[in-house]
Amino acid sequence: MPVKCPHFVKVMLPSHVAGGFWLGLPSTFCHKHIGTSDQTIILEDETGGKFKTTYLGHKMGLSAGWRGFSIHHHLLEGDVLVFQKVRAHEFKVYIVKPNGSKKLKCPDHAEDSQMASVTTCSIPTTSDLSEDILYIDNYDGITESEEDMFNYIDDYEAGAESEDDIVPEFFKGAGLSESSVTSCIEKFKIIFNGCNINSQIPKLVLKKYYELCRSQNSYLHENLLESLNSQLVAGLISETVNIADATKFCKITTEESEFSTWDKTLQASEMLGMNVGFMRRRASKLASLAAESKTYKDARLAREQEEAEFRVRLADFLKEKDKADREGSEKSVQVAASFKQVTNVPPW
Repeated sequence: MPVKCPHFVKVMLPSHVAGGFWLGLPSTFCHKHIGTSDQTIILEDETGGKFKTTYLGHKMGLSAGWRGFSIHHHLLEGDVLVFQKVRAHEFKVYIVKPNGSKKLKCPDHAEDSQMASVTTCSIPTTSDLSEDILYIDNYDGITESEEDMFNYIDDYEAGAESEDDIVPEFFKGAGLSESSVTSCIEKFKIIFNGCNINSQIPKLVLKKYYELCRSQNSYLHENLLESLNSQLVAGLISETVNIADATKFCKITTEESEFSTWDKTLQASEMLGMNVGFMRRRASKLASLAAESKTYKDARLAREQEEAEFRVRLADFLKEKDKADREGSEKSVQVAASFKQVTNVPPW
């Protein structure tokens, strides 16, 4: 599967797995990668089984066929599904179960027939989560030439393993690399399921991710679920870097909805095992300060509006007062003239 396959994550809610069996998809993803026309979408599970579903463009979700997929895979509230678009009307779906005792098989590569059996870890409940949890659009927003951005190593893609890619046994695991981050970026390796996946990540993203890990002196991916595949891990790392950049360069005028989107994305990454709590706290602090600034700005604008309205009312008042003063002055002159006229008339 190409590294650039767009993908998103959905946490199953009651409406997804019971009753109406309706699965709404992230609107941003739909507009960019699916469209608004009704169509048939094929869902392929980890074992290669394919299921036809009906996508309703005006509602941006899956209807007919989704019930069969859900029942066939015994989906329950809290299950996490990763959707990767592999063809125009086809998605590869990976299922992560919250039950720690249940075994899950998931391929590390879509083209790799070897299946790895793993035990999933505990996943938080979804009662307080939004439906659209995570949408990863790969490497949007990174400014570097395509040649540099997607310069993957041929030997790696062919399956060759260099001496540097061999990982000591005590480092092997879901994402465990080393106890602390090396101070030399040339020695920085992202290890997932015992494999070095540096070659699957663009150079600029890798450099920024290294800086993030150094800031925390830990590998942010070291607790990722083993059931994930390396392409999704590369996407998670890319999205983490994108959000780090976004929070670094955001402004006090950034919309609340953007902070909310970043938080939901980071929350989903946390559920999959990424250590991004520090980024959520940073985004939350920025959102709080931006909201406070907006409150003051709104109050100032309200005062300015009140002042403007007061000035209008004052101008109207002064205009009426001037008119009343003129009319009063004219009447006073007329009354004085009439009075004088009366006094000059002889009473006899």
